[in-house]
Parts: sequence; C-alpha cells; structure tokens
Amino acid sequence: MTEVRAKRVLGIRKDDRIATLKNFLTNLPGDKVKEVCIDMKESLRKLVEALYPEAKVVADPTSI
Repeated sequence: MTEVRAKRVLGIRKDDRIATLKNFLTNLPGDKVKEVCIDMKESLRKLVEALYPEAKVVADPTSI
C-alpha cells in the first residue's frame, strides 16, 4: 500500500485476503482517499467501492 503523491509506503500486508485488506483500509481516513489502484479481483473492487464510494477506482491491468 502506498501514498503515491507523498511517495510513501503505508504498509505491507502478510497476504491479500479481503479480511486483511479490509482491516487495513478501515483505518485510513476515508475522506482523504480520492483514488485507489487495485488488481482486477471483483471482491477487492466491491470492498473499495463500499469503503470509499466517492473514490475513483482504477484497475491495474498488469495484475491479471
């Protein structure tokens, strides 16, 4: 997980399970999240859209 504009690593998770990611993402200030780049997993897209409905979601095509 990175904050692109600040060029800062926010953290590295032990796995990419939805529960692990949800635990991490719910601790971020939702009003500050404007864009999210994710891999193309449908479950991840749904999680991000539920947590940050106003954020722009971009899929990384290299994650296939």
